Amino acid sequence: MLYSWAVENPQSVGGVAGIYPVCNIASYPGIKNAAGAYGMTAAELEATLKEHNPIVRLKPLAKAKMPIFHIN
Repeated sequence: MLYSWAVENPQSVGGVAGIYPVCNIASYPGIKNAAGAYGMTAAELEATLKEHNPIVRLKPLAKAKMPIFHIN
């Protein structure tokens, strides 16, 4: 969720940090488990995954040269 907000508001974010961040909701927690958080069925989320999946949406943060710190 933090990546979604950051991507939509890069001018308001100084950096992103996360401990074990989820960057691909298809692999974890999985589309079926994540669908409810987006108010969708698994089929609806799968059909619109490119609009919601952090790994696909990072280009605006890269363009803004956003510092990202992950602990895995």
